[in-house]
Amino acid sequence: MAWYEENPESAPEIPDPLDLLGQELESSLDEALGGLF
Repeated sequence: MAWYEENPESAPEIPDPLDLLGQELESSLDEALGGLF
């Protein structure tokens, strides 16, 4: 994705990997807690 470096403003919306990781952790945490109660 070399063009992204040159034209950041014309890049499509890309979800933040950290954000995705956070959602992933949150859902697995919910599942783990759901299993406990």
